Amino acid sequence: MSSDSREPEAPEKSCVDLVPPSAKETMYPHQRGGFEFMCKNIAGDITLGREPLSDSKGGCIISHPPGTEKTRLTIVFLQSFLKLFPNSRPVIIAPSNLLLNWEAEFQKWEVDIPFHNLNNKYSLSEDKAIVSVFHCLSIAEEKIQTLYVW
Repeated sequence: MSSDSREPEAPEKSCVDLVPPSAKETMYPHQRGGFEFMCKNIAGDITLGREPLSDSKGGCIISHPPGTEKTRLTIVFLQSFLKLFPNSRPVIIAPSNLLLNWEAEFQKWEVDIPFHNLNNKYSLSEDKAIVSVFHCLSIAEEKIQTLYVW
């Protein structure tokens, strides 16, 4: 009889475990693969509790065909990423003609992440307020103006 009384190890948690259940139920296989790809390249790993989940400086490009819900995938990833890193301030840079689509998706999915469209909707004084929220007061006005015009 063995005297080994160790408890069985709990399975490792994954970034996928942070996905809201309602979103997880509706994710297609290609979206789950894309989600894990984003975790590896932005958060540094898909397994929670391993390094370098806190210091990643990576990035990625998702290039699925049109109509495969890349925007939704990105929103789900941001929700999960912000659970891990609540002080992060993600920025989505997109062509100005797609910003209204992004805004509509954030509203459609009732996302609790602030969305600021820096395209022609806001005056420069409102842009400064947004920048202060993101703790970017040191950014020069010409850089803000460049993003604003883009």
